[in-house]
Amino acid sequence: MANFENGLLSGLTQIFDPKGILIQKCHYQSGMPHGEMSVYAQGKCVLKQIFSAGKASGVCTSFDAAGNISNQVNFLNGEIEGPALFYSEGKVVRKSIYKNGLLDGLSVDYDRNGKITQTSQYVNNVLHGPLTRFWPDGKVMEAYQYKNGIPLESPKRFDPTGKEIDSENSQASILNRLEAMVRGK
Repeated sequence: MANFENGLLSGLTQIFDPKGILIQKCHYQSGMPHGEMSVYAQGKCVLKQIFSAGKASGVCTSFDAAGNISNQVNFLNGEIEGPALFYSEGKVVRKSIYKNGLLDGLSVDYDRNGKITQTSQYVNNVLHGPLTRFWPDGKVMEAYQYKNGIPLESPKRFDPTGKEIDSENSQASILNRLEAMVRGK
């Protein structure tokens, strides 16, 4: 179902599958999406996006099969811009900052209980600055420093009590334990 003005899509346009089930509705102006677009799968909304003169602009929200939010991403002139939230089973698992469509700023990962598992810093979609992983109690597990996507040195590692451990020996220890597990020892 579509409306045309001067040969261009105009107003509310709805698309249905062969069974008559709505799969998309969108407002158009001068042949370009302008306003809210909603996309449906099996009768449920899976995406809501705002457009301005044909370009994504504003918050885009996606939903999983259960109807939970799976992500909320901001757009400006067709590019991801500003904060983006990613969800699993309705809970935030990552918060990131974008600039001109690229990761640019702090990115924070969370476990299912909402505790921070990792923080990382990006510039133009490349790791640049600290990357820190955390134990479940919030203490630092590993700390890296990156410059233009390249680690500047071996990571600093910490045991669950917060005591720094020898990174090279801890890697060898982990490899030895993995090898023993594989051999069934």
